[in-house]
Amino acid sequence: MLCHSLEIGGLETYLLRLLDYVRVSGGRDAQIHILCKSGRLGALRDDFLALGAVLWPLRQRHVNPFDWLALRRLLLAQNYDAVCDFGGTFGAVAMLAARSAAVPRRLVFFRSMGASSGLGMMRAIYRRVAGAVVLRCATTILSNSEGALREAFPAQRQLGPPRFRVVRNGLPVRADRLTVQERTVLRAQLGVATDEALILHVGRFRWEKNHSLILAVAAELQRCGVRARFVLAGGGVSEALQAQITALRLRNLVVLGERRDVAHLLDAADVFFFPSLSEGQPNALLEAIAVGLPFVAANIASIRECLPSWWADRALVAPRDVQAAASLLIAELRKPSRDDPAFRKLVDWTRSETDPTITFAAFWRELVGGA
Repeated sequence: MLCHSLEIGGLETYLLRLLDYVRVSGGRDAQIHILCKSGRLGALRDDFLALGAVLWPLRQRHVNPFDWLALRRLLLAQNYDAVCDFGGTFGAVAMLAARSAAVPRRLVFFRSMGASSGLGMMRAIYRRVAGAVVLRCATTILSNSEGALREAFPAQRQLGPPRFRVVRNGLPVRADRLTVQERTVLRAQLGVATDEALILHVGRFRWEKNHSLILAVAAELQRCGVRARFVLAGGGVSEALQAQITALRLRNLVVLGERRDVAHLLDAADVFFFPSLSEGQPNALLEAIAVGLPFVAANIASIRECLPSWWADRALVAPRDVQAAASLLIAELRKPSRDDPAFRKLVDWTRSETDPTITFAAFWRELVGGA
C-alpha cells in the first residue's frame, strides 16, 4: 500500500485501524507492506511496526523516471499479489509500475475531492494524463465517496462495478470514554473556563479545511460576547494561522498541534465545527457524531452524502457564510441537541454505517481478491 508518509492524519489512522482489523480477524498470514512516497516515515512509524507492517521509505515524485524504475524494481523483487495507492489520480505512477511488474491486482483509492478547479495549466494537464493512466492500468478504482469518483472521472458514464466501487471508512467502537472528572481536567488543561463551551475542530492545515472561516466565526462570537472557546487540533495549524490570530486579537481560541488523543478531545467538547470546502468521506465529522457530539458542518455534497436523507440539511451551512455559521453555533450552545430524538437516531445510524466489521472487510476483500 502506498501513501505519502506516516504522520498523524486521517489516512494514516485508517491504515492503522485496517491493520488492527486484519490482525484480529484472521488475516495474520497476510504480509502488509506500506511504502511512503515522501521518502520518509513519520510519527506513527512505531505504531505501524507494532502491527506487523513492513515499511519502505521510497521517494516517488510525480514525473521522475528514476523513481519509477526504483519502484518497479521493488515490486518485482517482492512479487506482490496486490498494490493499492491511496493517492487517487496521483497513483498513476504506481499503477504503471505495477502493471509493468505484472502485479495481478492494482487498486487506486480516491479519498478526497476538490482542487480540480483553479489549477495551473501544467498541473491540470498532468492530472488529465494521470487519470487516463489510472483508467488504463488499475484493475479496481475505489473511493470512500461517490462524489469523489464523479469528480475524478466526469466523462465516465459507468461508475459502478466491476471496476468502480465505493468503500466507506470504518470507525472502531470506543470503550475508553472519558469520565466526568477526566473531562473536567482535560478542559481545564486546554484553558476552557468552567462557564465556557468548547467548540472543537480537527484537521491539518490545508486549504479545504477552511480555517480562515473558523477564525472569522471565532471573531464574531467573541464580538457578541459568547462564552465559548475554539480548540483547533491538527498539524501545521499554529504555524499557518498565528499571524491571523494575532491580527484578529482572538482571545477565545486555542491552537494545538498534532494530537494522539483526538478521541478524548471529542469527549471534552460541546460542539464539533467542520466547515470544510471539500472532503472525501469526512472521517473526523463521523467520529464526532458517533460519540454523540453535536456538530455544525459545511453544506457540501460529500458531507450530505454521509448523512441519511431524513436528516436533510440540519446543522449544515454554506462553507463561506460567517454569519450563518456563527448563528448555528450560538443556537446549538443555547439549546444542545444531544437529547434530541432525531440526533440520537443519527448517532445510531452513523455507528451502524461505519461498523468496522463491515467496512474494513469490504476493503480487505477488494485487496485480496475475495468474493
